[in-house]
Amino acid sequence: MALGGGGARGLAHLGVIEVLVDAGYAVERIVGVSMGSLVGAAFAFDPDVRRLQQRTAAYIRSTRFERFPPFRP
Repeated sequence: MALGGGGARGLAHLGVIEVLVDAGYAVERIVGVSMGSLVGAAFAFDPDVRRLQQRTAAYIRSTRFERFPPFRP
């Protein structure tokens, strides 16, 4: 599985992974760039994609995440 970069796109990979796993595809290799590499590493560490989605959503809603200012180039 090859995962691309970009914050929102990287998080969208969680939904794509869920659909692929539900369809019966086995993930043998994961590669990614930027946010895709973080999502891929998290999935490799814990292949329960629904739990990963829940943990990610909880973090994004947390006050810990809110402390980071938005990125403005």
